[in-house]
Amino acid sequence: DFTFDAPKSVSLAYEVGGDDRVLEAFQSAVNDTMGEMEAAMMARVRTKGADEDRMTGNMVWAGFVHRTTLPIDGVPDPQLHCHATVFNATYDTAEEKWKAAQFSNLVRDKGYYQAAFHSRLAANLADIGYGIERDGNTFKLTGINREISAKFSRRRSEIDAEAERLSITNHDKRTEFAKRTREKKLASNLSMAELRKLWKERINSDEVRSIL
Repeated sequence: DFTFDAPKSVSLAYEVGGDDRVLEAFQSAVNDTMGEMEAAMMARVRTKGADEDRMTGNMVWAGFVHRTTLPIDGVPDPQLHCHATVFNATYDTAEEKWKAAQFSNLVRDKGYYQAAFHSRLAANLADIGYGIERDGNTFKLTGINREISAKFSRRRSEIDAEAERLSITNHDKRTEFAKRTREKKLASNLSMAELRKLWKERINSDEVRSIL
């Protein structure tokens, strides 16, 4: 499972701003990045005593786009992301059969693919008129400041506060703590239209205008 997350400002432009072009830009960036990863797919070669990998350049995968985070007090925040689930199968033309996939190089280069995805997404959004600003290792949309984004990052704020209180600084321990304390992701009775209404009510009119 490879997960592609949009920066929070991008999620807000889509959900609060209501710009459907953002979703198209996001899906295009995911598809292009998965295409690059597919070209690097390999198969395990273990016949006749061999212990090596062979490039196949093909994979079988499915993308599942989600639009929200895990809930806080029963209400999720907007978070556009995609789970790209890759089957453990690739076709080896040399042996003319389906074989187990070799993911080691994809996992090794996951940092590169994440950066490539963000670069593609930023370029796609710039093409439809959004201003792009560097934000650490990723980017944000011009006009949507961190204070606004923080109002829709309640889970992260909650984890940060508790990690500080408990003096948890190790990344792995912080991740484990986050998993142990999250609410169950139950099906919400709220429609996306109802969620969008609730999200807009969380910020003032000037902040809404900065997102539109």
